[in-house]
Amino acid sequence: MTQIALFRLIYRSTVAIPGTPDQVDQELARIVERSRRRNAEATLTGALVRSGGTFIQVLEGPLAGLEETYDRISGDLRHSEFELIEFVPVAERCFGSWELAYLAEDPIERSRHPAAPDPALESIAAQIRRLIANGPRGPRRAEHEAADALAV
Repeated sequence: MTQIALFRLIYRSTVAIPGTPDQVDQELARIVERSRRRNAEATLTGALVRSGGTFIQVLEGPLAGLEETYDRISGDLRHSEFELIEFVPVAERCFGSWELAYLAEDPIERSRHPAAPDPALESIAAQIRRLIANGPRGPRRAEHEAADALAV
C-alpha cells in the first residue's frame, strides 16, 4: 500500500473580522464549522488557536489539500498580517483525527480562574509551541514570536 506524503503548515495572522465581540465569536463559530467539514474532505487535521487578536493555525495532511487550503486562507480578508511560519514534510500527524481543534483564550474567564487552566488548551498550546520552537529547521525568530503569542 502506498503511503501518502504528509506536510505541516503553520501560520499566524491578525484577526480582521469586523463587528462586536459577539458578532466576531458567531462568525468564528461558522468558520470553524465550515473548516472542519472542508478539512475532513481534504483529509487535513490540525488546530486553530485564537489568543486575543491573533490566530495561530497548524494544519497537516497531503500537499494538495494543504496548498488549496493555504491559498484560500491567505486570501481571506478576515485575516491581516498573514505570516507563513512553516510549511514542511512530516513523518506523522501530531493532531491525530482532529479535523480542527479550536481553542480561544478568554481573558475574562482566565482572570476569574487563573489557577485552573483548561487542560485541553494547555496541552494543545504546548504542542503548538513545541512544533514552532523545535521545527525541523530549528528555532527561528518568527517562530519564537508566534510561540509567545500562544503563552497561556
